Amino acid sequence: MTAIIILCIGIIVTKCYYGFDVYGYATPVVICLASALFLLFRSLNVNWKLANQLAPYCFGIYLVHPVFINFAYKLLNVDEEVVVPIYNFIGFFLLFTLLSLASTYILMKIPFMKKHVL
Repeated sequence: MTAIIILCIGIIVTKCYYGFDVYGYATPVVICLASALFLLFRSLNVNWKLANQLAPYCFGIYLVHPVFINFAYKLLNVDEEVVVPIYNFIGFFLLFTLLSLASTYILMKIPFMKKHVL
């Protein structure tokens, strides 16, 4: 857990002070962070009721979330530099996750989408 926190702080400091993009989808930092989070949650062996309820929507959230991110960046003119501070990052994360969850929930009500896509 400490390594994850240090990695997150390193990402923010590197972006803010040095201007390097270290949190793009295919960067080594993000791949390591995602792997570490996966291993952390897998090792917990906790039966989370909420996680089990959200599990059917995860793939749909993964597919839909870029729509909201691109909408914010392009149509609302959200600057990527503004998203870096941790409070903005967490706010956008929660907003995009909730919008993606709601969209996936609605899309799963369409029989074709539920059967063949999601």
